[in-house]
Amino acid sequence: MFKLPEEPHGDCLLHECCCVCALTQEYRELKNRGADPALGNQL
Repeated sequence: MFKLPEEPHGDCLLHECCCVCALTQEYRELKNRGADPALGNQL
């Protein structure tokens, strides 16, 4: 949706290695962009 580059590694690899870290990063990115992650995908 935001067209963020998957660098230095892709999303799948990041979720496989550290799921909690990946989800925390995604949550913070959504909050910083004004979305409410608690609502789910309502954009």
